[in-house]
Amino acid sequence: MRNYFKENINQSSLTRFGFTLVELLAVITIIGLLFLIAIPAVNTIINSTAQSVFKANEKSLSQAAENYIRVYPSLLPTNINDTRIELSKLVQTGYLENPRQPKDTTKFCEAGYVIVKKTGKNTYEYLPFLDCGNGFITEGYQ
Repeated sequence: MRNYFKENINQSSLTRFGFTLVELLAVITIIGLLFLIAIPAVNTIINSTAQSVFKANEKSLSQAAENYIRVYPSLLPTNINDTRIELSKLVQTGYLENPRQPKDTTKFCEAGYVIVKKTGKNTYEYLPFLDCGNGFITEGYQ
């Protein structure tokens, strides 16, 4: 009697080649749940990266304006006036490459400028404003 059970167990395990439908559905469900968890996380990473690129573009714009002012110090603002330096001027004179849009790098940012304000006797503040489209625009852009 013992040999009969042993033979049946061995034969049934040898003839089983694939997965059952329930096992396949369980695996597909688990993979689907993993995607549901992963997709929002990946989307958040992509958006934060695009925001970082936009901030880097603003910083580059500000630094280009500082370099431009060093060559053309007559453009420094007086006590009353602020100086506005356009993005197009910085690109034309070679101080800056035209920044690309954060989410679509085949397109360039639409417009931008830097306001140079006098904050002290020989100190100035550089405020970059950039419009890259798709919701990437510096707050206060006019």
